[in-house]
Amino acid sequence: MPFAPRHLLLLVSGAGVYSLGIYTAYHSYRIYSLPPPPPLIHTPAFQRQLQPTTTGILDRVGPDAYDAEVGGHEVLMRMGARRKELVARARGKVLEVSAGTGRNVAYYKGLQGVVDELCMSDVSEVMLRGAWESTTTSPPNAKPATSYPPTTFALLNAENLAPIPTHSYDTVVSTLGLCSYDDPVAALREFSRVTNPATGRILLLEHGRSNEYGAMDAFLDKTALSHAREWGCWWNRDIEALVDEAGLVVEERRKFHLGTTTWLVCRPGPTRGEAAAAG
Repeated sequence: MPFAPRHLLLLVSGAGVYSLGIYTAYHSYRIYSLPPPPPLIHTPAFQRQLQPTTTGILDRVGPDAYDAEVGGHEVLMRMGARRKELVARARGKVLEVSAGTGRNVAYYKGLQGVVDELCMSDVSEVMLRGAWESTTTSPPNAKPATSYPPTTFALLNAENLAPIPTHSYDTVVSTLGLCSYDDPVAALREFSRVTNPATGRILLLEHGRSNEYGAMDAFLDKTALSHAREWGCWWNRDIEALVDEAGLVVEERRKFHLGTTTWLVCRPGPTRGEAAAAG
């Protein structure tokens, strides 16, 4: 039988699948043969003992390397759809925290009149510049920049939003930010403080431990420290436990990717002063 081009394609595809299987098996064995991690490796307090701070790591990584690493993963995981669904819930005066390189920027297009004004913030000037560039440069034939709501940019630490008055925003948006804070509960309480308690909402899209699949959580725990040192991201935190500890009230909850991605619409909880008075 003559050798046709399709045979070559089948050979190449088969070799690729075989190689991927060997690669996956090798790294799975290497990871699962590591000794068990400390039982509290997923808690921010214990993580701070191992890696005192992740601040500055993304400055070293840079926006181009960050987007190159994250972009492919997000396409495979359809994170763009999750981001779009979350941002569509934003209303009124909106604060986006840990905006990073602006991976949500495109989803604010066309929301004028729904979003009255948008402030995109981050603790990293290097990363925030990427977000600013996303709103000021457009590909050919794209809608003009005026399709965005009025947008400003601010250097802010999400764990201490002191420059922002209490109850001054209608919506706070956070996507994949809780993994990088030294004190994520403090950040969530700050989100509550700056949100309108009557009508405001806090929109969260975060990744963390599954609490549904033990093998997945074991993988996250065993690789958590090396991943945090490289990317400034603790990807094994218990997101829902952190939200509960901060006192936020969950109205809508969705889980994706074997439970490791959590999509939440929350009402703000009491501020520290209000909680102390109630106690």
